[in-house]
Amino acid sequence: MKDPQKPFDMVEVRRFQTELARNVIAEDTFSSPIRNVAGLGIAYNGEDAAVACAMYDYGSLELLHSQLRSVRINFPYIPTLLSLREGPPMIELIRDAERKADLYLINCHGVAHPRRMGLAS
Repeated sequence: MKDPQKPFDMVEVRRFQTELARNVIAEDTFSSPIRNVAGLGIAYNGEDAAVACAMYDYGSLELLHSQLRSVRINFPYIPTLLSLREGPPMIELIRDAERKADLYLINCHGVAHPRRMGLAS
């Protein structure tokens, strides 16, 4: 694994995004009905941020679970690389959740990203 203190290679990161974009599935491949949906978002106050997740029953829209976490953001703002800034706290929130959603809606770019690989992808 790369040393997190060392600068990363922008060309390498962008090449990796392009490679990952080839794996995006843009069609419904669910084998069973969606039962619950969660939305994720992040808001900033300087380098501090709040990351939130709310999960709802897909049919009734009943709130099933919600989480809010304050985090310190250590990755700089770099256009087209927000997934490296916002992804880790969102992924951590999902991993720590008591319940898992069938589908996550992420308030970020997806295939509208210049390399078709925003965080939502």
